[in-house]
Amino acid sequence: MSLGVMKLFAEYMGRIGRVAVVVEGVQSVEVLSVVGDTLELRYVDASSPDQEWTSTQVRLPATVDLDSSRIAFTEQSSGKVRSFQLHLNAPKSSEPAGFNSADEECEKWSKSQLNKLRPFQLECDACKTVILSSEDFPRLSDMPSEHWRELMDYWHCHKPSVKDTPSEGALYSSTYNHSLRPTATEILIGKAYFLVLPESINKCTISGTNLKCKGCGSQLGEVTSDNLYKLHKWRLVLRDDRGTCDTFSAMDDVLGSLVEYAREQSGRYLLVKCKGSTAQQLLWLFNTHLGVTLPDGRILTNAMKILVTADEQAVRTARTKHNVDEITVEEEPYNQCVHSLAERNGLLPSSLQIFGAWRVHYVKLFES
Repeated sequence: MSLGVMKLFAEYMGRIGRVAVVVEGVQSVEVLSVVGDTLELRYVDASSPDQEWTSTQVRLPATVDLDSSRIAFTEQSSGKVRSFQLHLNAPKSSEPAGFNSADEECEKWSKSQLNKLRPFQLECDACKTVILSSEDFPRLSDMPSEHWRELMDYWHCHKPSVKDTPSEGALYSSTYNHSLRPTATEILIGKAYFLVLPESINKCTISGTNLKCKGCGSQLGEVTSDNLYKLHKWRLVLRDDRGTCDTFSAMDDVLGSLVEYAREQSGRYLLVKCKGSTAQQLLWLFNTHLGVTLPDGRILTNAMKILVTADEQAVRTARTKHNVDEITVEEEPYNQCVHSLAERNGLLPSSLQIFGAWRVHYVKLFES
């Protein structure tokens, strides 16, 4: 919640059972009461010439355990930045440390969600031409993983000992190179895309490897090396039978890759490159399953703390010390991701915005 120049941020760290509150832009601040998840405080705004006290209530991201004896803010100063911090006990969360048991929260437009919305249509975001209709695709299947090829390579390098007969050789041979292919009436659903056979849709045209809308010429995706049509979710609009529309953020196209990398390969660093330019950003998935209260009053559950840098030395250091995956994305999702993350960073109290060479962000997948 932000009043005047006052900024308040709260973070619930469920694994250790703590709520940390940071307040900036005030001359003084005091706790009046804490009841459940509501913090009542009063403060003197830094811009107030008459030292007038203002009272306000803020909803915390978790219910606070008041077994703590004394509750008071402590002042922290760093250079010209003056902030006040408060640490409260809270129940420890039973949330898992990883993503495996939270898959459904990490998906949008998944098989289960789309089946519940039947009948539905997927339209071109630019001209609303219907590209895919559920009536033509009775079967929906989730892709096993964005990294399924790597997982298959690993399985075939560590396959069980079996007799490699001619009938079994196609499956167990080290030259196994089959692709996942949908049937003519099936959609394969990835985290940020759909895969269909070329003969399954007739509302697209091909320009090189680019897949374009027949109605307006907007790019919708590309033709894969397996000769499948790959449609990006962020270029489509989902419309249900009530006419309700939903969109897919281009930023989630990028962040979804970071989550998938963490889930499948336990990686935390993702170098995101912009197609057609030298621009790049290194994303560090610092923490997950957080609850936060942002200065604008919004509360995020199951949020992620993501650190971002374009500093060349920081990138080189990360490459030396950690496994760093790389992806190249189109200009629009790259720019939207950079812009949206910058907005979220600017919301934070200034003492929390920077961590060494990294900018700090708190985000939730599929927030919009």
